[in-house]
Amino acid sequence: MRAFLGMIAAACLVVSGALAEPARAAPLTDDALKAMLEGLGYSTEESTGNGTKNYTIKDTLPDNTLTFSITLQLSPDKTLLWIFAVLYGIPEGKTPPNEVLLGLLKTNDDIAPEFFSYSASNKAFFLNYPTAAGEVTPAMLRQRLKTLISTLASTRPLWDPQKWSGQ
Repeated sequence: MRAFLGMIAAACLVVSGALAEPARAAPLTDDALKAMLEGLGYSTEESTGNGTKNYTIKDTLPDNTLTFSITLQLSPDKTLLWIFAVLYGIPEGKTPPNEVLLGLLKTNDDIAPEFFSYSASNKAFFLNYPTAAGEVTPAMLRQRLKTLISTLASTRPLWDPQKWSGQ
């Protein structure tokens, strides 16, 4: 009898564990990403680069002073969703002050998993937000985009050359 009750208890644990399993997002495809963005109310501009599709949307800083292009791109193996904004390029003849560069590095620690990067080819800063593609739901994507915009607003003195002191 004890063995029978043990098997019943084990079966209940297995069933309850299966029921408690969190809902997983469907695998993210390019088409699903586009549909998700449009479902969130964004118009998308589609392009292709390096064999991957890019979806660019527009969003605005909370104070309405600046509208951004934000690009979303699935990695070739579809495991990562890259969300990034190309920020201002460094104007010809200007050099970012040391406090700006150190501020960007320090901020990277504060905003992880978001991070700033620099592209030497177009002399521009980027704000990047990589996300595991298997975790993407519309609610999570909306939150990631809001977080990225919030980070852009709070860090503007670092990446906007017009805000650099002494420049």
